[in-house]
Amino acid sequence: MGKGVIAIIVILVLIIATLFYLVYSAGILDIVLSKSSSGNTTITSVKYNVTKENLVPFLESQQFVKDMPNDAVILLKLFDTDTGEKEWGENYVIKKSNVEQTQLKGSPDITINIDSKYLSTIGQDFCGTLKTAKNNGEMYTETDLSTTKLMWKFKSMLKYRDCLGI
Repeated sequence: MGKGVIAIIVILVLIIATLFYLVYSAGILDIVLSKSSSGNTTITSVKYNVTKENLVPFLESQQFVKDMPNDAVILLKLFDTDTGEKEWGENYVIKKSNVEQTQLKGSPDITINIDSKYLSTIGQDFCGTLKTAKNNGEMYTETDLSTTKLMWKFKSMLKYRDCLGI
């Protein structure tokens, strides 16, 4: 390899390492390192510390958002029950590879309602957290589509059915 190619590779590695450090130091990632028997340090897991402030990039990084049908719309609605009553909070419109914190104009295909207290653990175990919330009655889905239409439209996402509680 020529010196120019090596220099480019070194610069790219430094950029990636810097970005990784910035994301880690901002508290978005919790990296678990371990040493192998040969003494090498490896990353054993990467956990996101999800908050309302970084929920959009977290959701956009999830494979199910990337796998959504082009014309599908999911509305994620957060609520709080800290006061003993349900208080509605932020709304997130989820489309293929895109998440926005906004009010939806029109009707979603599916609305997922979830207590915002689950944001603190959703980055460690996405599906497990959603299942726990659903089992606790603190996550539920709504749709105006028939089961047949819903299954047909979201057929590419059937592998996420149990995880998303749909």
